[in-house]
Amino acid sequence: MQEIDENEANKKKANELKELGTQLYKKREFQGALEHYTKAWELDNSSIVYLNNIAAVYFEMSDYPKCIETCLKSVEHGRDLRADFQLIAK
Repeated sequence: MQEIDENEANKKKANELKELGTQLYKKREFQGALEHYTKAWELDNSSIVYLNNIAAVYFEMSDYPKCIETCLKSVEHGRDLRADFQLIAK
């Protein structure tokens, strides 16, 4: 039961970090957005949304090799999780 509570708490915190990252991304503060998305991914790797966001930041920063690497990681992890194909396609 405690493990479930901890997972839910991590998911909630990860979502909060993602929202903060998105605010920074919209302001074109990519380094800050990257830090928030990365922390969110570390807390909750059960969703590839965070990896997709990290890839978007690398794309905007013109770091195309990192962007491609992150996209490939996202696709692989998404398939492992049996994530919705539309999410993987992003």
